[in-house]
Amino acid sequence: MKHLFLALALVLPLSAGAFKPEHLKYLKRTNECPNCDLYKANLRGAKLWEANLKGADLSGAYLENTNLEYADLEYANLSGANLKDVNLGDANLEGANRLGGNGVVESTVFGGIAGDVIAKWVQGVSLVAPEDSKVRETVARCEAPLLREEGPSVFALRDRLRETMWRKAGVVRDHA
Repeated sequence: MKHLFLALALVLPLSAGAFKPEHLKYLKRTNECPNCDLYKANLRGAKLWEANLKGADLSGAYLENTNLEYADLEYANLSGANLKDVNLGDANLEGANRLGGNGVVESTVFGGIAGDVIAKWVQGVSLVAPEDSKVRETVARCEAPLLREEGPSVFALRDRLRETMWRKAGVVRDHA
């Protein structure tokens, strides 16, 4: 009996918050799975040409090198999915949650604008070289939370916050 509890204790945390295996099997068999739970599913390199994934939860899914050409992803959740080298040619993304993708584009555009503004501002300012000791002190203070060996990990906290925000504070859309 102790072994059963130990086995359950080891297996249950691994399956919590994962995709539904029967949904993944259904998708592979039929090339459709509307409203399926494929959260964090590994679909790397899958051939999902013209797949019906309308309303599917693909958040956190591993989709690298997947062919989703002409796929119906209307209202699908792609937040946090790995979309590296995914073929989304002519895919229907109307209403799909692509916050991760949008965030990258927006930060790139804003970063470029901010860089241009700062470059113009710096041209009219006389700069003074900082003291080496002050630079080292500032760098050490900034790196301290990342390098500490005791106390809460900022990386674990970030992951926990990301998961909590996704599950409890997601974006609700009523149209694209």
